[in-house]
Amino acid sequence: MLTASQIRAARAILNWSQTDLAKATNFSLTTIRKIEMGHISPRNSTMDTLYNVLRSSGIEFMEPDGVRRRPSDLFVFESAWGGTDFMEDMIRTARKSGGDILIVSPTAEAFAKYCNITSILKLDALIDVNNTVEIKCLFSDENYPPFSTPRFQFRTISKNYADPVPFCTYGQKYAIAVPNGEPFSKLIVVEATKLALSARRHFLSLWEKATPMMSDKTRQELHQSIYKNRKR
Repeated sequence: MLTASQIRAARAILNWSQTDLAKATNFSLTTIRKIEMGHISPRNSTMDTLYNVLRSSGIEFMEPDGVRRRPSDLFVFESAWGGTDFMEDMIRTARKSGGDILIVSPTAEAFAKYCNITSILKLDALIDVNNTVEIKCLFSDENYPPFSTPRFQFRTISKNYADPVPFCTYGQKYAIAVPNGEPFSKLIVVEATKLALSARRHFLSLWEKATPMMSDKTRQELHQSIYKNRKR
């Protein structure tokens, strides 16, 4: 949750008055003043609006109470909003540039946890954004696909090759998860063409070494086919 000091600091960075913030959020000037003075406990929806307006204006919030102007090529997603903002960034990037989303993680559940989403299947929302987007997932601690959908491809690889810290690349961006001991991890995203290209090449080299995952149904069909061929 944003603090009153973070809101005041954000206004100072933007050179906004309380009136400017009130206009940007469609709140009354009285409401803004009371929030900044700590005289009221605003609803979550009110704080969400303040957060979204300030963030869209170029402000970045950091735990526990940091505030700064967001660098043009560096994004830090953390706190309760971090995962949602990260997912929205992936969707915006997919809408703009398309291309594959490449993910390396111990498990699908681990990646979802870092992104603060209930399931990695949430990425399937990209189907509505760009019909050319495919999501390739490389897991080092999982042998079966978590679900079956045409948009996702799953492979498994030895822990000797894959780093335990999840990372992914999409568009011209490289993202890495940083465990910080909090309920929500920190996600650092760098927008740099050469770095994204290097990460993509690294992923594809691992992808070549990896083994495609098979669902239980496919595995059973394969075993049945092998058994029938042996009987012949």
